[in-house]
Amino acid sequence: MTKELPTGWICDYLDNVCNVEYGTRVVRKRDGGTIYPVYGGGGATFFMDTYNRQNALVVARFAMSEQCTRLVKGKFFLNDSGLTVSPKNKNFLTQSFLDWQLIALNNKIYSLGKGSAQRNLKVDMFRKLNLNIPSLPEQKQIVEKLDKIFADIDKAKANTEKNLENAKEMFRAQLTEVFNLLKTDGAQVELQNVCAKISVGGDKPAAFSKEPTSRYKIPVYANGEQNDGLLGFTDVPTISQPAITVAARGTIGFACKRMIPYCPIVRLISLIPDTEKISLDFLFYALKYLIPTGNGTSIPQLTLPTIRKFRISYPTSLDAQAKVVEKLNHLQNTTRELEKTYTKTLSILEELKQSVLQQAFSGKL
Repeated sequence: MTKELPTGWICDYLDNVCNVEYGTRVVRKRDGGTIYPVYGGGGATFFMDTYNRQNALVVARFAMSEQCTRLVKGKFFLNDSGLTVSPKNKNFLTQSFLDWQLIALNNKIYSLGKGSAQRNLKVDMFRKLNLNIPSLPEQKQIVEKLDKIFADIDKAKANTEKNLENAKEMFRAQLTEVFNLLKTDGAQVELQNVCAKISVGGDKPAAFSKEPTSRYKIPVYANGEQNDGLLGFTDVPTISQPAITVAARGTIGFACKRMIPYCPIVRLISLIPDTEKISLDFLFYALKYLIPTGNGTSIPQLTLPTIRKFRISYPTSLDAQAKVVEKLNHLQNTTRELEKTYTKTLSILEELKQSVLQQAFSGKL
């Protein structure tokens, strides 16, 4: 049991003071409808025409993710992948205070999940969680404070997220402005006319290792942004010259400069510039302009014939290209610094949430 609680607080097992209520097993094909969202251990999956919960905190039971507690507003249907918890005696423990405490215990609850392929909650251990409970007036006071503090934090997060998007859009706007001017002042040709080679990745090599070894040193790249698309390592490169890769599936248009030999796979497109006509750096920015990055864009899949025919505007002088690159490098560096600042702010706000919750349920708020 938790020690050193303030005077008047008690600590008891969740099972002694709460009802644990499972959701109901349903399937889309048989039970699906159109009105109320169906929740389980995660977000909404489909809809039904009946509901069994309203304005409730859901705890993941099966297929747990790190966010295993979530407050769902409005009417919804809870399937058997989730559970809800309610006070046995509302004159002793209020629902809102209980909900906030379960949110505070999110990481502890996640640690009670077991399983390798799928993390499932050990409900018997969940029932033995310690709850710290003050008097009803103090519960009300704590809930009011948490509601106010979290509303302020969420507002700050929303503003920061907006600023982060604005920073990204700022660079995109400048990039567009630069290349729109080049449409007037520069030459226009198809990409295949300024590239020595445009190719597409094939199957994953048979000689492959997830980690680099003395034999497997050549990076293998696929479509994707995470870790710049690095999938593993092989022993023989497919591309040996500096090149740009462009994601053809998933996050369409995600471009990366590749300065060392590598092996592209699963339709990842590689472009090797004709360095007498165009610099690698200029080609990189041109591709970021030509193919905006995004999931579910109007291009479901980027193909080799399509990208070869893309028309590029560029200064024929390599010196003029270098000046454009210098300007865009400066803008990109500025944008990245802003992104780092806003990302750090978001992290600090999340840490603040955890700190506030810890104080609230140890009687120190």
